[in-house]
Amino acid sequence: MFNDKGIFWNLVSLVVLGISGVLINSMILYFRGEEAVGIFNQAYAIYIVFSQIGVAGIQYSVLNRLSLTTDDPEKSGRITGAALLLALFFTSLIAGLGYLISPFVGKFLNSPDVASSMAWLMPGLVFFCLNKILINVVNAFEKMIAYAVFRSIRFVLIPGFIGAIIFIGLDNYFLAASFSMAEVILFIALLIYIRTTLFRVRLPITKEYYQQHLAFSSKGFFSGILVELNTRLDVLLLGYFVDDYSVGVYSFVATLAEGFSQFSNALRWNIDPELGRLLNKDDKPGIISLVNSIRRDYYKLFILGGTIIILAFPFAYRILIGSYDWLSALMFAVMMIGVIFGAWYRPFSGLMLQGGKPGVYTIYVLLLLLGDGVLNLLLIPYLGILGAAIVTMITYILEGLYLKWVASRLFSLKI
Repeated sequence: MFNDKGIFWNLVSLVVLGISGVLINSMILYFRGEEAVGIFNQAYAIYIVFSQIGVAGIQYSVLNRLSLTTDDPEKSGRITGAALLLALFFTSLIAGLGYLISPFVGKFLNSPDVASSMAWLMPGLVFFCLNKILINVVNAFEKMIAYAVFRSIRFVLIPGFIGAIIFIGLDNYFLAASFSMAEVILFIALLIYIRTTLFRVRLPITKEYYQQHLAFSSKGFFSGILVELNTRLDVLLLGYFVDDYSVGVYSFVATLAEGFSQFSNALRWNIDPELGRLLNKDDKPGIISLVNSIRRDYYKLFILGGTIIILAFPFAYRILIGSYDWLSALMFAVMMIGVIFGAWYRPFSGLMLQGGKPGVYTIYVLLLLLGDGVLNLLLIPYLGILGAAIVTMITYILEGLYLKWVASRLFSLKI
């Protein structure tokens, strides 16, 4: 069942994520400058998009199926084993492709260092995709403390590896290797936990398990890609239109805003399994009660926290950089307005996937992506990084309005 304890531990993991994101970008900014931040975040944007292609939407199938079979360890083991094998196959192909095309990506973005960073990221891509599967296993079993811990591990390891790379004095493109090293360690830890606590992962011989994953993931495959591309499209387009320095200024601010938006996702991660069960029983009053309780208990805190962070940003930036930057402060405030508005709806964005509508979810995300892309192409050439910030705000707002419409039309729910 949904509970505050689960939300507490998800919030803890997001505090770690937020601190880590600020720490990573601040370390790179302080020791290597804005250009290095731009290189790092462009490579990371590509990495995240490629990871969604590699995992092929199978993580959604795992969460959906395991949430209904937690009382059957053997079946859960086979569901997980099939998912891991499929993900390994797809992500290995994508990682190899990513390595081969990295020089061409570097030319497109006018940055050879981004190409070199991609090459160092690709080994970690395989483990990142496998970890997506395993973390969703932990979520399906509602082991929220473990879920929070495992979500946090990479964000503890990555700053440590980055610090070591900076200390050793390696080139900027080596910073991306921190992701690969962190994912390998996380993968080993997840396997040990699941084996000793939940069940033994088994590779099913019959094709039934593989077919079920493919049937579900094929409908939502593009949604995962589009979700991540939607959150990274601004950085990639900026990489084409402006230099690494400007991308670094923008991506530092965007990382902070996106980090705060993750608190909405903490609520989503906690309620997704319960939402799936309520939808399976067609318990509309139960869903509305869940929605209302989340908003009543958490949205005021979200507004308060967002407002405090907006006001504190200029002072914190001046302490870190040594000078005030009105453009960064304005961009941050604009993005945060969108984040705060979107938080009214974002915790329930798992509605379509948990309701067995992955195809609709793909269309939903595609509409967001198309709007984001068109607006960025219109505004970036004239307003630069400020234009990208305005588009980000608009996209957060549209995300909520689209979800409200879908909930009403498909599920007869007024959220």
